[in-house]
Amino acid sequence: MAAKRADVARNKFLQIRVGYLYSRSSKHSTEPFTEHTPTIEVTPRFYFPKHVLITSRSRGDLRFLDGVFTPRFRQRLKLERTFELKRTALTPYGQAEAFYD
Repeated sequence: MAAKRADVARNKFLQIRVGYLYSRSSKHSTEPFTEHTPTIEVTPRFYFPKHVLITSRSRGDLRFLDGVFTPRFRQRLKLERTFELKRTALTPYGQAEAFYD
């Protein structure tokens, strides 16, 4: 009999994340760039019958690439289901992501 493990993420129906990314090319690059990207992400999770989980992540990147504002919006949809197999769990999933840049 498989030991029941607590699924911490199962009780998180909504996640909100805020972040910041700084990136730049190396000093020796032939195409130098500098990027500042504040990010906000909202991810609701929906449980359906047969233990199917659907996650819909919406992410906005407020990019400043070499001082030019170039926002990007990304939407990812993920479908997954966990199966218990003896002493382990297997979670196959599929996902698709669309974006506007």
